[in-house]
Amino acid sequence: MARPDAILTRIACAAAALMPFFVLLGPAGGDIAGSFIAVLFLLHSAIARDWRWTRERWVQCALALTLFISLRALWAPDAISLWRAATWLRYPVFGAALAFWCLRGEATRKRLFLVACIAAALLVADTLVQYVFHVDLTGRPRIDYGSIVRLTGPYKSPHVGSVILALIFPALLTRRFWPGVVLGVAATIAIYLSGERMPLLLLLLGFLLSFLLLPRARAMLAAVLLTAVLGAAALTLTQPVLHTRHIDDTRQQFAGGLWQSAYGQVWHSALAIAEAHPLAGVGSEEFSRICPDPAYGETTPRALHFRCPQHPHNIYLQWFAENGIVGLGLYCGMLACWIGTVARRSFVWSNEPLATALVVTLLVRLWPLAVGTNLFSSWSAMTLWLVAGWLLALLAAGES
Repeated sequence: MARPDAILTRIACAAAALMPFFVLLGPAGGDIAGSFIAVLFLLHSAIARDWRWTRERWVQCALALTLFISLRALWAPDAISLWRAATWLRYPVFGAALAFWCLRGEATRKRLFLVACIAAALLVADTLVQYVFHVDLTGRPRIDYGSIVRLTGPYKSPHVGSVILALIFPALLTRRFWPGVVLGVAATIAIYLSGERMPLLLLLLGFLLSFLLLPRARAMLAAVLLTAVLGAAALTLTQPVLHTRHIDDTRQQFAGGLWQSAYGQVWHSALAIAEAHPLAGVGSEEFSRICPDPAYGETTPRALHFRCPQHPHNIYLQWFAENGIVGLGLYCGMLACWIGTVARRSFVWSNEPLATALVVTLLVRLWPLAVGTNLFSSWSAMTLWLVAGWLLALLAAGES
């Protein structure tokens, strides 16, 4: 009879390999699967009496960060702050489970890679189908505002481009020339059609980083970029909704400069809140409640609509405003540990397409100037921790 720990390991490895499919099911699917793996990892550590993973610097930063934001949330008037702060721990534990347990075996890593490629291709195809036929493969309609169309793929909200961005580079950079060109062009056009401007810009940044870091892929990436630009230009000229979203709406939004745009107004509010509460912030998920205070800006309905959304739309400003210098410092300390590991082990990934793809994906996700999603949203957080755990496991395997 198999030992309990061996059974836990098999179940966790199977769940880890299927994580990209769980992500396709929506926020609940990815969150439940990732949280399940995190719980199994804690059980495994207790059964095996092996807590060596807690000695890793990035894990210690994550644990300290969870403790700090949970203590800070005790003084927040909204109970949701404490709940979100305490349960944030599931993300780093999930990442640690991948890095130190589930993905240490080559067989599981190969299965995860295969599933990620299939999931990325399905998501791209589903998005293209939704644009052409107005419904995706599951029957979910696109969002039509009349002059502007937003695509959702299999999700309720229009963030399909961000998920494609999180999954596409491992599938893209490991392909041969023509399959890579087809997939790269399809992914670029799908994100363009989705109406998500920041994922499109980050995809282009990813192409640039890939071009610099992986010489063998340069010809394929150049072909992808040239073809995709020509395709996007042709679509913009023939599809009024794309011209309105990518040209007219962008021009109008940034007509007064970055700080007068919708994003600039949000960031200004976040900085004002951080300036008023520099050490410990206002508490996790408290930005939208605190922001309407007249001390942080205008309070007209129009002004509040633009400057006080649910979160600051930048992960670093969100940490700064909601958890102050301490929270931001611990978060950046954790990221610094990751980047340091990547830099020290460049000999492992510099000529390995899959590892390079994960490095590119991580750097793009952590780009400080990006308009970011809510760092407590499971649909976004789980893909970040999937990539981070996968990369750390691959680096450890390559070094051994």
